[in-house]
This record gives sequence, C-alpha cells and structure tokens, in this order.
Amino acid sequence: MSALPQKLVPMPKQRQVSGIKSQTVELSPTNGSLTTTYNPLDRLIFQIPSYPNGFLDVSKSYLRFKPTLTPETAGQVAFDLGLPLFERIIVKSGSGAILEDIQDVDLLENLLEGAKEKSSGSARQALSGDGLLVLTERYTRQNNKNIVKRLPGGVFGEDQEFYLPLHLMGGPYALEVELVLNDRVRALQSSTAGSAYTYSITNVVFCLEIVNMSEEVCKKLDAAICGGEALSIPMSTYRSYRNVISAGVTNTSLQVHEVSPNVEQVWLALQKSTKTYNTQKLLEGGSEAVASNKVDEYQFRYADRYMPLQPAKDLAAGSSQALINMINATHVENPSVCVPSSGVAPYFVDRFFIVQDMQTDKGLISGLSTQAHAGPIETFLKFSTATADQLTATHFTKTSHNIAVSRDGITGLGMVM
Repeated sequence: MSALPQKLVPMPKQRQVSGIKSQTVELSPTNGSLTTTYNPLDRLIFQIPSYPNGFLDVSKSYLRFKPTLTPETAGQVAFDLGLPLFERIIVKSGSGAILEDIQDVDLLENLLEGAKEKSSGSARQALSGDGLLVLTERYTRQNNKNIVKRLPGGVFGEDQEFYLPLHLMGGPYALEVELVLNDRVRALQSSTAGSAYTYSITNVVFCLEIVNMSEEVCKKLDAAICGGEALSIPMSTYRSYRNVISAGVTNTSLQVHEVSPNVEQVWLALQKSTKTYNTQKLLEGGSEAVASNKVDEYQFRYADRYMPLQPAKDLAAGSSQALINMINATHVENPSVCVPSSGVAPYFVDRFFIVQDMQTDKGLISGLSTQAHAGPIETFLKFSTATADQLTATHFTKTSHNIAVSRDGITGLGMVM
C-alpha cells in the first residue's frame, strides 16, 4: 500500500466550536485563608465547586504558596531535592467517595522525577528552585518567594489527559482535595544535623483552569448521562506499601496485597529507615554506592507468573539490567537519573529504584489482574553482602481505574472492564 508524504498534503486546522472559553480561578483552603500559616503535618483542604457548564483542565492547574524556612539563614536549610512538600493526598467526590488516596507522596514524586527526561527539570528549577544543588542557591530561590507546584497522583497528576466535568459531579461541591504536609525531616535538607530546622507556608492558593463549554455541548453530554450512559474518565493511580528489612540480611521476600483488574506497574525503592536533616533523602541499592546495601538480584512473582521471567542478576557488578528494565517500562530514553554526576550516573549511586512493567500494550487494559487469585505480589531481593542498615522498602503499585459520573450526579470509582 502506497501513500503520499504527509508534508505534501497540508491539512488546515479546524475551527473550535464557538462559545468555549477558559478562565483561571483561585481557590483558598476551606480550613484557612490567605493569611493562615500551615506547619509540617498540617492539612490543606480544598473543596472545588460544581461550576456551571465548567470542566477542569488539570494540565493547567497548580498549587501556589509562599514558604518560610527557619532559621532564616542563607545556606543552612532548604527544601530537599524534589520539593517533597506532601506526605499524603486524598481526593474525594462531592458525594463522599474516595477517588484516590496516596501515601508516601514525597518518595513517589522522587521516583517519577528520576524517570523523566532530563530536560524536564529546567522549568521546575526556574519555578521553585528545585534542582539547584547548592543550599544557598535553593534557599535564596525558595524562602519567602512564591512557588508553584503541580499536584501528584492520577486525578490531578501529569498523566491525566481528560477534562473533569465539574458541573456533572453532584453534591455540595464537585471534588474535595486533602493534602497532608510532610514531616520537616523528610521535607528539608540542612547544612548541619541540628534539630531546629523547620518550615511553614502561607498564601496558599489552588489555581484552577476552568473551561466553560457552550450550553449546546453541555446539554448533549447531560442528555447522554440522563439517558443511562454513565460518563467514565480513565485514570491511573498509585498505592504505597511499606516493609522493613533488618540489618544483616542477605535475602528477603516482600509481599504486596493489591487487588485490581489491571496492575500496570510495580515500583520499588529502598531507603535507610533513619533519616537526618543534613543528608539528602537518598535511595539505597545502587552498584556504585560506597556503603553496603547493594541489590544484587530481584524478581517479582504473582501466583505462577514470574516477572521478569528470569531474575535480574549480578546487579552489584553494575545495575544496568535494572536500569534498562526501568527505561523499557517508562519509555524514557534519557531519564534524569542517567545524567552523570562526578562521572557516574546517579542511578548507580544513590538514586537506584526498580520498575516492573506488567502491561503488554500501554494503550490497552493489558496488565496483571489480581482479582481472581487471593495471593500477593511477591518481591524477591538478594543483596551482595549482608545489609549494613535497617532499610524501609516501599512499593508503589500503579493501577487503572475509572472515575464514574452517574445520571444522578454521584461520582465514584468505576470498574475497569
């Protein structure tokens, strides 16, 4: 079958349907105001209204705030790399259904950031100072400056590609977002091990991009739902599971009890259980790490299925096989963890993590179904030598869901068929 080159046949752009416009709405927390000061472990709660004929464009929505770093001495304290401001995010529908509940958000963002293209960090560095390696530079850019940050997860995260029909989501409001601020030790990095360092944030605003559709478009959508066709909005979300690995261990088996019709991926990161201010919250297991705790072999199992089919071995001699598995799972050719630092890619030193892809085709529901079998997803780890520290192993399962909006306006999680 033959065809003309695409550049030979120009295709004019189609005109947008008239009456569609967008506007930015600034929403303050319902449990405070612009002048409220929020401290570590406090909660931010936003209730997003059911705007008439309004759809939420997640890709252009973000949180804006102004942090104060204490003590206010340049070069002593700043947010750790990744700007780990949140420990947990909970998203509920106006009818009270939990659409998403992710814990260990700071670690998840760290992993996802490491798997992005290296150039994606330039915007984040300009907006928030994240990525600046010198504490003085980071402090200057962050302290008492306006900072913007995208929310993580599946409902508001970067993977959400569909508008959310706020006007169809019943209840006193369309969505409720609850953010739990991170513990100061997990959020900050300092030049010393002192315990006086902390942070607070004020001027907190959730900037929402609301797209208003014409009455004609909304009536057609409303008619479809009222006629019995529930609106389903696909999304993928994460759930975290923690396990503790004792010091002096060479082999271990970890379990994750995830019940889902479509598990897309499993991510695994290892960290020292004891964290301090004056060290970045680094990841363990890399082959070029100075200390012990090097992962030498791993494999996942669910029922009689092994993933990968043969264990990833000899990683302590070079973590390349784990890295290529991560690259293949995320389809990122030049992730930021591959950018050399002091001659060695951070992935091999202090940014080691494991990703196991369980999909055949990312465009289809083709992952692992864990509904039929009651057993867990098991992880088998082997270390090159006995672990020198107690480690916290955190799994994140990425699973498929649908946000279902019914004819009576009730919104909840629908089944992925």
